[in-house]
Amino acid sequence: MKPAQFRKISRLDDLIRNVTHWREWVEVNQPRLVRFGVIALVVLFSLAVIPLLVSRNMRMAMLALGGIVGLAGVWVLARNPSWGYIFVVPVAMLVPFGISTGTGTSLNGAVLIVAALFALWILGMIVQGEFTVMRSPVVAPALLMIAATLLAFAIGQLPWFLTEHASLGAQLGGVMIYVFAMGCLLTVAHTLTQSALKWMVWVFLALSTVFVIARWQSNSLYALADRFTNGSTGSIFWVWLATLTTGQLLFNRKLHIAVRVWLGVLLAITMYVMLIQGQTWTSGWLPALAGMGVMIWIGWKKLRLPLILVGLTIAVLQFDNIRSAVMVGDNEYSLVTRVEAWKIMLEIIKANPITGVGPANYYNYTYLFKIAGYAVRFNSHSQYIDLLAQTGILGFGLYTWLMVALQKLAWGLLGKTPSGFMRGFIAAAVGAVAGTVLAGFLGDWVIPFVYNVGMEGFRASLIGWMFLGAVAAVDRWLKSGELVKAEPASAEEG
Repeated sequence: MKPAQFRKISRLDDLIRNVTHWREWVEVNQPRLVRFGVIALVVLFSLAVIPLLVSRNMRMAMLALGGIVGLAGVWVLARNPSWGYIFVVPVAMLVPFGISTGTGTSLNGAVLIVAALFALWILGMIVQGEFTVMRSPVVAPALLMIAATLLAFAIGQLPWFLTEHASLGAQLGGVMIYVFAMGCLLTVAHTLTQSALKWMVWVFLALSTVFVIARWQSNSLYALADRFTNGSTGSIFWVWLATLTTGQLLFNRKLHIAVRVWLGVLLAITMYVMLIQGQTWTSGWLPALAGMGVMIWIGWKKLRLPLILVGLTIAVLQFDNIRSAVMVGDNEYSLVTRVEAWKIMLEIIKANPITGVGPANYYNYTYLFKIAGYAVRFNSHSQYIDLLAQTGILGFGLYTWLMVALQKLAWGLLGKTPSGFMRGFIAAAVGAVAGTVLAGFLGDWVIPFVYNVGMEGFRASLIGWMFLGAVAAVDRWLKSGELVKAEPASAEEG
């Protein structure tokens, strides 16, 4: 009789052989399976949707139709994941509705696509029997961030304060935002193709052009555009719009003159919208300008000292005007109230500083502390306070590790990527990481808090996480030889 450990190994070998056999069978019979799938979808539509339409049960009909479309979408993504990455951008920017979660927020189609891509990537590894990840400095902190979030959710069920937790739906929504952000980065890093990245960037810039022109030109046009883009044009949107445009203009030496003119006009209108029309919204223009400043710093090295001197001179001579511009509108009020809110948040963080009180939970605990004499529920309006409160020092440290790793990776790739589109993209990433870090000080723009920016605002940061994942994908292409490294002499810009 075989010992127990040998019986376990034998069963595992049998499982791997069975999985391999089924994979080979699927590959051989793929044409038949495709035909069967199409017929099955038609039958499902006939049996599920048509009777509901006849009975005028439109809600159930739409749910059934959505389920059928979802099955078809998963099949398409399984065959060609690159299409998913390309579709995420227009869906995130133009589709304002999604599946209701019962918590006042909904799962946008872009989030569902990313979730499907993440699940298919993991399923692919299970089918192949190989759980391998690429060697990249961003993989470990991203994976550990998922683990830290799940740990915080579990520990968050403990009674930290004498009041109810956030609803289970809100907690799960908070977990999903963290997991999908990290899952998006990891999936893109491992599976993105060069052609898909180019499509993502140019589709994003094309749609952004339409939006900023509508914003600049007419209130009525902007109101129409805002009905579709609301939630997808948060701080991270402006960070990547400014940096991607600047990156291609300054670092892509192969850019066609017509494209260069288009991007130049787009950048000019974007600057006007951010600095003139959106002057009161600091989260809109300050992180974007910071990202552009980092790019100009690395692009024109000989102008660094003059730029510093000019900047300091303007800051001294125009201090009152600059202060008025920054503190215009509700910014001064916001700063005062945020400081008071952060004092209360620190009291909540003290309850469990290591792993936090769990996703979404602190929102219910704030009611126990009076702010300006009032007992109200509020959110911190800070990415970093949110991290400490929800996932503790552990989550905060992992997030910091991830951002540092992304910046170091992008900076190191700048001299290795060949001149052209990829050089422009990596330069944009260097600036965008800096802008993303700054945006976190102004609000929960990067990993949205479920009761504030929420799932709707996750549409903007999701695109940002895709582009951040693409930085690791560029590193993968260079290491595998899919992308030819630049000559050492061409690494110097400006």
